[in-house]
Amino acid sequence: MTMKQLMFLMTENKFFQGLTSYFSQYGFGNATIDDFLGQMKNYFDESLLTLDSWKDMWILTPSLNVITV
Repeated sequence: MTMKQLMFLMTENKFFQGLTSYFSQYGFGNATIDDFLGQMKNYFDESLLTLDSWKDMWILTPSLNVITV
């Protein structure tokens, strides 16, 4: 679900461009989440939300997301 949320925020095209970049650099080695997000940051529009704040909300915060109207 986390990857679907990231793809939604980035758009499908930019998300797959980021994945291509990530796998071309780290495809045959070890990588961290920061390595992954570093590659995705090149394709992420941070005008409304930064990738670091997304990481804090979706990866580092142990809770359920609550949606209100």
